[in-house]
Amino acid sequence: MVRYKMSDRILAQDVISETVLLDMDKGSYFELNEMGSAMLTHLRESGDPQQVVAALMLKYEVDEDTVTHDLNTLLGQLEEHGLVIREEKGT
Repeated sequence: MVRYKMSDRILAQDVISETVLLDMDKGSYFELNEMGSAMLTHLRESGDPQQVVAALMLKYEVDEDTVTHDLNTLLGQLEEHGLVIREEKGT
């Protein structure tokens, strides 16, 4: 099973319906829109992408393929910049 967690060097702050992520080591920041913020919130709670997809399907009444694609895209970008850490867990 794959799980994700925020990097320890990242500070996240919710601003209205968006989230700002600050990489404290690099001094760079990233903004997430409302959907990205919702994805990150659920990911921080569970770490489990499947639970994130299920929660967002209910909240936004969107199909599984769309949510999965969008989440995978976001996770790829966050991982590329070192904002999240991917962990492989045994089943």
